[in-house]
This record gives sequence, C-alpha cells and structure tokens, in this order.
Amino acid sequence: MKKITYTLLAGAALSSSHLMAGNEVVQAPAEDPAFALDIGAGYNTKYIWRGLDLGNDMVELSAEVTGAYAGLDLTAGAWYAHVSDQVSGAPKGELDLYFDASKDLGFATASVGYIFYHFANSSSAAEDAQEIYFGLSKDIAGFSTSLKYFWDIETDNQGYSELAIEKEITIPMSSYTVDAGVTVGYLVEEGALSHITGKVSKSFSLCSGVTATPYVAYTVELDDLERNYGTSEQNEFFAGVALGYSF
Repeated sequence: MKKITYTLLAGAALSSSHLMAGNEVVQAPAEDPAFALDIGAGYNTKYIWRGLDLGNDMVELSAEVTGAYAGLDLTAGAWYAHVSDQVSGAPKGELDLYFDASKDLGFATASVGYIFYHFANSSSAAEDAQEIYFGLSKDIAGFSTSLKYFWDIETDNQGYSELAIEKEITIPMSSYTVDAGVTVGYLVEEGALSHITGKVSKSFSLCSGVTATPYVAYTVELDDLERNYGTSEQNEFFAGVALGYSF
C-alpha cells in the first residue's frame, strides 16, 4: 500500500540554525529528518489473513513511525480494520499495534518485532493475541526475499512462519512495470504448508503528491490450513485499492 508520508523534523534548533561567515548570515544546510510518519487507508474486497478468509468488504487505516537510533532501523505503528460482512466467529473490528527493530548484518538484514492484536465486535469470544517475530531479509538476484517466524505469546498460531518473495516485473514488449509477490505460509509445529498467496500491484500518480495503488491477489488454501484452524476454507480471489497523499 502506498502510504501518506509526513516528515517530522528532529530538533527544534534546526529551524533557526544559521552560520556566521564574516558579515554574512549563511543558512545551515538542511539535515535529513530523524523520523517519518506514514498514514494510509484502503479498501479490500476480502480480508484474507494468512490464507484464512475473515470476511468481505474490509476497510483499513494505518499510522506508522519510522526512524533510526543506535544503528538500528526502528518502526512502530497501528493498523485498524473493519469488516462489513465477517465470517461466522470472526471479529468485525481489529486493531494491531506493532514494533520492529532491524539491522543490516551484511549477509542479510535481521529483524525482531512485536504485534498485539485486539479484536472487537466478534460473534464469538475472539481472544486478544500477542506475537514476537524474528526475521531475515535479503535481495537475491533482483528478488526481495524475507523469512519470518512468529512466536505466539497468547493463543496458538501453530508456529506460523512465512516466506515472501517480491520483484518489480516489466511487462513483455512494453516499458510498463508492476510489483509482483508470493508468500508461502508454513506451520512449524505441524510440519505442514498452510497457504500460497500471489499478489500483483501498481502505484499510479494521480497528481502532485497523490497516488492510487490497486492490487489483485489469489490465495491457494492448502489442506493443513483447514485441519489446523478448524475452519472451512477455499481458494480465494480478492482485490483492493489504496489512495495516498505524500507531503
């Protein structure tokens, strides 16, 4: 999703910083911002989470702060989703709070993060959940690859792990490009694959600072998804779009 980007200036002194050169006042060069705030919104025909169908007509809002400190790349954010037509037993509203710290180790970028899931307006007693994840990512032969393991603190996720591969692809006989990606879910505790999801998206600039990013996706339900989550799943096609304003 293309997010709205707002830059926060670090240090109030930067706005009035000047250098004296003889009798002239020289404006100090602008410094890179220490932190950035991203906010976003989107619509999705379905809420597909780790291969599970949680309902139709989902809208989402997000806010995320990124920055760097002590050699680490830091991210903290909040994500909210509302499903108009949820699957029986699934929550109608969901709020996720998360934090991520990553560092480039040379051979790969390592990350560790935390996610808190809060569920609201469920037709059953959906429990809040927490996860800590560990990941590695690296660009290989033009592909962006990542592998994450999610360790459940509350509730049971069957040791969910996810391999993601992404690449910008040029359409043959044209200069048109799209972003394509595939994610594969694996349940470590069960030793079984849960889903494969493919997605294609493209960002368009509508006018200065305004972008639209539509996508289409298809998820393939593998046998162990139903057996381990106790739900009736099937292969699903879904799509969505996000509007963003950058300033």
